Amino acid sequence: MKAAILNISGDAGLLRSRSLVLESAGYQPISASKLGDIVQACKQHEFAAVVICHSTGTEIKHRLMLTTRSCCQEGTPIISLYLGVPEECAGADVAVAAADGPEALLNALRSRIAPLSLGQAA
Repeated sequence: MKAAILNISGDAGLLRSRSLVLESAGYQPISASKLGDIVQACKQHEFAAVVICHSTGTEIKHRLMLTTRSCCQEGTPIISLYLGVPEECAGADVAVAAADGPEALLNALRSRIAPLSLGQAA
């Protein structure tokens, strides 16, 4: 079974392209752009990780982190992308520079998701 990743962005193009990257890496991306959709997704799925897009403003990003921490299962890692400075991602488990490209995001996911959640032997 593929590890489900909650993919959050208010930018439809970035949401779509990040979903393609996640899918091609063997994950099951579940995309959401609105707070209500995020809460609903957390109720319906058990996520291996949450990815928050760099296009999200810092204040909204922090609100999204609080929301996902309260509605997703405990311990779900939050990976936040940034364009400016890593401090934009305060509160996330991992901050990844968007400029480092998709491989940096995938490396962060691999480092935070337990092998068993990927369907692999430990």
